[in-house]
Amino acid sequence: MTVRITMPALALIVSVLGCEPSDTAGIPQGSQVKPGKQGVPADASPAVKRLIEKTSSSVAEERASAAEELRELGDEAHPAIVALIRLLDDESKAGNRHTSPGREARATLKEIGKPAVPSLLAALPEATLETKRIIVALLGESGDPRVTDTLVTLLGDNDPLVRYKAVWAVNHMEIRTPKAVRSLIRLLQDDRASVVRAACEALGEAKDRSAVGPLLATLNDTKQDESARSSAANALGQIADHRAFDSLLEVATNTEYESGLRGSAARGLGLIKDPRALPVLQAMLEESDRELRQWAVWALGPISQPSARDTLLAIMNNDSEESALRRAAIRSLICYESPRVIDALIAVFENERDHVWVWRPALDWLALSSNPRAYSRAIDALADPDAEVRREAARVFLEAKTSQDAGVLGVNAEDMARILPAHKDPRIRDALIAVINRPGEDEYTRWLAAKALVKTGDPRAKKLLQQLEGVKCSPKSAPVYYESHWGHHWCYGPATFAGTTVALRLARRGGDSSK
Repeated sequence: MTVRITMPALALIVSVLGCEPSDTAGIPQGSQVKPGKQGVPADASPAVKRLIEKTSSSVAEERASAAEELRELGDEAHPAIVALIRLLDDESKAGNRHTSPGREARATLKEIGKPAVPSLLAALPEATLETKRIIVALLGESGDPRVTDTLVTLLGDNDPLVRYKAVWAVNHMEIRTPKAVRSLIRLLQDDRASVVRAACEALGEAKDRSAVGPLLATLNDTKQDESARSSAANALGQIADHRAFDSLLEVATNTEYESGLRGSAARGLGLIKDPRALPVLQAMLEESDRELRQWAVWALGPISQPSARDTLLAIMNNDSEESALRRAAIRSLICYESPRVIDALIAVFENERDHVWVWRPALDWLALSSNPRAYSRAIDALADPDAEVRREAARVFLEAKTSQDAGVLGVNAEDMARILPAHKDPRIRDALIAVINRPGEDEYTRWLAAKALVKTGDPRAKKLLQQLEGVKCSPKSAPVYYESHWGHHWCYGPATFAGTTVALRLARRGGDSSK
């Protein structure tokens, strides 16, 4: 007689007997990993062969560590690409570590980059849905032009999350072909608000005027999700087509709408840079909604009119005003570089040390300025007696290096590109090295300065980073902001600087992260 045991019954038996389930139980169906030596390429080195075999271990922690060790082998790990792809949707917990085999495999494939593209494309047709979603993101991160047609095709995929990730990938790779733009416009009719938002963002960054009409239709569709309408307003502002002015003005002044939608419309008006928007934006500053007032402040900057500048300076210098609004005013003033504005920003930086959320954006502004007097003051901050000021100065020279950082300061990429040449000043390199070599300097500040030095292309950066690799921050530095393979994190107390290894790779490549 054959006895059939259902899964619920098996679970009951396991719980009664006190057995622990195998750690392969957490692997999604279709990606169960079985021990064995199948699929080990003959041209792999002995070390890589060992790690490929380890990716098929029945122990999740061993699979995760194999993927992580392969990441450290660089080009030598290329024969393991197929084995790593098999792990992509493996989210089994790796022992006591806060990771999984899939997460480590994704990080390693991302590090391998373009050489992994052919195998990733080949895996798509038979991939599980979750693996397919991951592959789409990896293809976008690769920056390889060979994936262009595939990504554009995936914009029409049946799965909404695949469509969403395909939109992100197309935008990330700046694919602006007519076919891609047409596909993105079609997604404005998607039944998922997240996809519509992503499509709006991509169309805004593409700045294709053929999208103005469809974006206006999305903005004016009262049945559409308000977050999607807000994204449409932002996109119309980025395209900066005056045909959108009337619709944006109508939305911005409609008090029946939520502040997020009205604020996005106000921001769009600012980006169009039409002085006719000034009375509306200044009237918003009198409203009680704090979020709406911030949107109005952000919108005043790009218009670049004397009356807007004076309003922003008045807000910044009003120490009774809430810090969030003062911070927004400082960021909007990045669009102005008159002596009056520079004097005001230097005064705020030097005299408002008790208001950290005010002097920090002032320092950002000074470091980004193309005015020698302004950015010289930011360079001098690297030698400031205050340790926190030195740390923030190192951070700003690390982070504010490309036009992609424009969103951090609330300005558009064109305005940011206009002011970035100041960062070629050789004094920055010497000042950063002085921070690194300063006796008793905080470890995290030294690490930030070393990473900033990498981005300047200074040949001394590699040696300095090697000295810092594996260093731990002191508890006095907490909370500490560090960079990992998958983003930025805050940690509290002692923490190894996980991003130092990443920075070392950049240093070995001459600071070029695209290689």
